[in-house]
Order: sequence, then structure tokens, then C-alpha cells
Amino acid sequence: MPSPRPLLAAASIAALLLTGCGGEDSEASDEVTPVKGVSTTSAPAATSTTEVPNATTAAPSTTAPTNTAPPSTKPPTTAPPSALLDEVLAADDAAVADLLAAEAIPDENYPPLLDHMDTGQADTWRNVIRGLREKGQRIRPHASTPSWRRVESVEQPDETTVLVDVCRYDTEETIDAAGTVVDGVTRIYRYVDTFALIGGSWKWAGREWVDPSPDYSDCASQ
Repeated sequence: MPSPRPLLAAASIAALLLTGCGGEDSEASDEVTPVKGVSTTSAPAATSTTEVPNATTAAPSTTAPTNTAPPSTKPPTTAPPSALLDEVLAADDAAVADLLAAEAIPDENYPPLLDHMDTGQADTWRNVIRGLREKGQRIRPHASTPSWRRVESVEQPDETTVLVDVCRYDTEETIDAAGTVVDGVTRIYRYVDTFALIGGSWKWAGREWVDPSPDYSDCASQ
């Protein structure tokens, strides 16, 4: 969402992605408008995937060299299989589907946004969707190039938090009222997505962009 659009996130996902982690009742910190390749929590040092600090990373230049991304030749999950991973990825898939549905309308008040995101994350995406609506734009899937996700590691620092190191190539496009494409994603991004256990269910609670530079992602290795 559309990319801070973590799948997810093309232009607005290109505008993607998200707020810091926290419980359903926690207040969001300083408001951030996500952009694809931008964290909704702050980015840690390039080698870190375990911390979720509070500053926001600047977006990569839209004119910088990009990594084009044919379909990944690696398995969609290189992390060790587990029931926990299955649960978290199911929550991720559901959250992304809800987000894309809201962006396609677009409607920032789309009720399912809170089904698989915590309040702070949903509020961040609502701001992105509101911006789309006010510009007369929406998000749609790319007609011929599918998005893909590759999970590379999973960490559980405590009983209510899971951190997922994931490579994403999100091909959704931002279009105007005439159906003209005004933004799209042309490179892969590496994120650390945070999931919080809220009310007995895992919910998407944050995203950090952790590529080593604005112009390059080590996820480009297929």
C-alpha cells in the first residue's frame, strides 16, 4: 500500500509501509505516511533484523537504479517450517488482502482493515488510502506480472511478538480515474514485518525496510 504496499504495496503500497508494533489499544507514535520501501517503524542498521526502533527511514529515490524482479526461483519460504510460521503467514495474507481490497475502492474506512492489523497499522494505511481517494486514484493488481513473497527467517523475541524477515516484489499499480498507470513498483524490497498476538490472534503490527541501501536489495538474488 500501498508499499511503506507491503504483496502489498505498490505505489501506495508503492506508498508502503507501516506503523510500529503495539497492542490493539496502544496509541500510534508520530504519524508517518508510508511509501514503498519506507518503514512504518524505523529502519534498524542494515545488518539488524531484530530491533524495532522509532525513527523513519527516508524513501529511496524513484529515479535510482532498481532491481527488476522476474519470478523467484527460490522456494517461497526458506525459513524452517513451523505451526507458528503458518499462523503468522496466514495473518499476513489476510491483512494484505484486506488492504488491497480497501485500496481498490478506495475506502479508508473499509471495516476489515482491523481484522488482521493492529490499530496503529490500520490507521497508517487509512492515511495512505485517504490520500489515494483524494487524488482520485486507486490500486489494482498488475495484469500479467504476479507479486511474490519469500520468507527468509522468523524470530520470536517474546510470546506476543514475531518478526518475519521477508523479501517482497509487489506489482500492484496505482491508477487514476481514467485507468492510466501513475505509479508502479519495479524492484524487490527486504522488510522485517512485525506481528503481535492480540486477543488470541496474530495481527500485522509493523514493517521495517532493511535493505542495505536505497538503491539495492540483497533480495534481488533469485
